[in-house]
Amino acid sequence: MPWRLTSIEKAIQESLKYLDHVPSVVEVTIENSVGCVAAEEIRAIMDLPPYHRSAVDGFAVRAEDTIGASPWNPIPLKLKGCIDVGTIPTSSLSSGECMEISTGAPLPEGANAVVMIENSSAKGSIVEVFKGVAVWENVSRKGEDLKADTPIVMRGMRIRPWHVASLAAQGIGRVKVYEPRVAVMSTGDELIEINRPLQPGKIYCYTKYLIKAWLKERKCKPVDYGILPDEENAIRKALKEAIEANDVTIITGGTSVGKKDYTVKAIRRLEKLEYIVHGLAVKPGKPTALAIVEGKPILATSGLPVAALVALEMVLQRLLSKMLGCKEALQTVVRGKLIRRVTVEPGMLGFVRVRVYKRGKELLVEPLRVTGSGVLRSLLDSNGLLIVPEDLEGFEEGETVEVILHEPPEDLP
Repeated sequence: MPWRLTSIEKAIQESLKYLDHVPSVVEVTIENSVGCVAAEEIRAIMDLPPYHRSAVDGFAVRAEDTIGASPWNPIPLKLKGCIDVGTIPTSSLSSGECMEISTGAPLPEGANAVVMIENSSAKGSIVEVFKGVAVWENVSRKGEDLKADTPIVMRGMRIRPWHVASLAAQGIGRVKVYEPRVAVMSTGDELIEINRPLQPGKIYCYTKYLIKAWLKERKCKPVDYGILPDEENAIRKALKEAIEANDVTIITGGTSVGKKDYTVKAIRRLEKLEYIVHGLAVKPGKPTALAIVEGKPILATSGLPVAALVALEMVLQRLLSKMLGCKEALQTVVRGKLIRRVTVEPGMLGFVRVRVYKRGKELLVEPLRVTGSGVLRSLLDSNGLLIVPEDLEGFEEGETVEVILHEPPEDLP
């Protein structure tokens, strides 16, 4: 009998009702935190800068002493000393006085502005000011960059280089981040590991490596559970062990309805199974199954790489974002002219790998001619993904379509 297919959106929304597991947390150096999702909120522990400091080389002054200064009417100030960067002023400034100061050096008590060196002239113990300054002009004020207790990193925020710099400026060298442990396993008597000689009738287990690489790119920790035989009890046993030890479990292969497809049967026999859906209204990726056991997700995908990638990007990415408490990353979407007709199966959410070209100011979208879900070449040749909604059967040549870009468009002569 035909499958009763479920839309991706419905499957995700239903699974989210049961998804309550908090992923693993590790503490890392700030250098190693880039791209990770913060598992804690970190606030500034001090003002930055921690004192009023000069933004230029020049002379620290009282702004009121420079009112009316000009090249034709220079105002003389008594030079009281010099403040180099990295030193602390040992005396204060009184009316009619100034101190030479380097960029980044702290202002002496009594000063509230800095005259740039090019707007002044030093003659022995006297400095002539040729241009007046306003209060706090050429000064980086205490706390101007960051006030103490200002949030630097929020829990669920993906850490970027500027967060690292801000943490370093506070003297903070370590941060707690999420590192989801993800069990990855494949089923199939025809599969062998890549470090063994290829035997007749066998193929290398390469889709597992696509999944592991995808996970590492998202700062997850893949745990390889190897290749499982096409045997229901063996699959169930491996799944049970993986669920107990990891935050997420991914299994490839055995998700269709053939006589040797045991993956979904094994999942249905797991204790504490809270939710399962098998069969998504998406192509490629129709045999995908999604389950929740003890608040943890299990994603069962086709063993074919293109279908597996669709499941990762369109299903698992959403679940990971929920688990980590982070917003989903904005995708780069462009509009271009379709240069060849595209058709998909009616009622299915279609994913078509495309090549986007740039010709002058125009973007051209070429659908790649592929068949099936296992064509690696389509992943290598494409730089974008065209999504065809369920209520459409495709797009006509010449139509303007929206494409999710993975790589920059290729320039045409």
